Amino acid sequence: MYFQRRGDKFSFIYYDTTLGKNVRLKSSEIPSNIRTEIDAEEFCKKFDRRYDSLQRRLSEKMKWKTQFFNFEKTLERFQPSRKEEAPNSWQADEYYFNYYILDFFLNRKGENNLNNWHFHFENFRDYLSTVRQLKQKIGKKCLAYATRNSIIKSLNAFMRFMWRRREQGRHGESPNDYLLFDGLNKNVYSNALKKAQRSLKTKPQQAKQVHFWRLCPPGEHWVRTHPLRVPPSKVNPAGSVTTRNGQCARNPTGKDQLYPDEIQEIGAQNFSLLKEKPNSIDLGFTGKYKGNQYDDLIAGWTRYWNEVLKPEAPLDPDLVKALIASESGFNPNILANKKDPDSARGLMQVTNKTRKILGDEKGELKDHYLTLTREELNDPSNNICAGIRWLFRKHAIASSRLKRLATWEEAVAEFKGTRTATSARAKELIDKFNSYLKELKK
Repeated sequence: MYFQRRGDKFSFIYYDTTLGKNVRLKSSEIPSNIRTEIDAEEFCKKFDRRYDSLQRRLSEKMKWKTQFFNFEKTLERFQPSRKEEAPNSWQADEYYFNYYILDFFLNRKGENNLNNWHFHFENFRDYLSTVRQLKQKIGKKCLAYATRNSIIKSLNAFMRFMWRRREQGRHGESPNDYLLFDGLNKNVYSNALKKAQRSLKTKPQQAKQVHFWRLCPPGEHWVRTHPLRVPPSKVNPAGSVTTRNGQCARNPTGKDQLYPDEIQEIGAQNFSLLKEKPNSIDLGFTGKYKGNQYDDLIAGWTRYWNEVLKPEAPLDPDLVKALIASESGFNPNILANKKDPDSARGLMQVTNKTRKILGDEKGELKDHYLTLTREELNDPSNNICAGIRWLFRKHAIASSRLKRLATWEEAVAEFKGTRTATSARAKELIDKFNSYLKELKK
């Protein structure tokens, strides 16, 4: 820093390495007791010492960036991603991440493993309420409430980005430096951060856990990349069409819902990797609709609902395959009554009434809903996901009626509606199912 004197007044200029240019210190930042050149020189030395200390702190942070986990390389990938998601605020996010987030977690906490960052979220919130503005080197102003919220949003965006990279890395699409995130649960981070956003003075509570295959935290659902129509305006009278990237959207009621986009993404990202699958025999279905073409979907959604609903006796994927064989013969387009579009349809013959129950948050289900249209039930993944969820509901109904834990075969009988059918028809339905199940268990 150096000073200039004009009469009795002094002005001070320093080189800001962040901006890359000389900056004149504001008059409000200059002490009022500077009257002589000696006082001005002392102030310059004091300022330089503080500024050098800040630079050393930033230099230490740069060493941390490459010592264990390559944050420099990571930020190079994060920047274009954030620029695409938030074209108007990505530069502010980058600044906040460099000068507040990395400084806290790397320099102050010495925590280079991002899997452990969520342990320090409460301390980070408290840190933001006391830290001074970095651009104001001498001033005493703390960060504004809106700025603290923006910093937390930047951290949230970074953790979401890293979680997505970890998911891609599972399929060999990302560099090995992302293997550090094996087992990372995105929802721990995003929910803790969102609660901190709502009130920086309130301690965030532990987030509700969701299945690790889910793309969004509780109360949100995934919306795939899709074209978005921009309405006409004075600047653009004709309007335009842009692309909206895949993102998490909040459910209207904030409850846990599965929507078709997320159902498809979960299946595409995870099911082909599963080892525990139903018996691969085709059960005699070798024509257009083969008996083993949906084994991945059966294995995936059986495991998903077993891990989400945690029954005492887990559902067997072979039982689901036998149920599909007996219900639809593996024909995803079958309709029980062609004259009635509300009749049972798809692989597991889910009715329109059942579809409405599965999505009704004020109905008989207490949690874990699915929102599907009638036509979306024709999709194999949607239908199997909904059908297994309904089978779990029938298992609970059968257990309540029998006043004991029902077997899954009894749940299948409830699923098929044998109680309302004639004894001959009920026997026919169960015998057909049992024959397929027995063949799968050979």
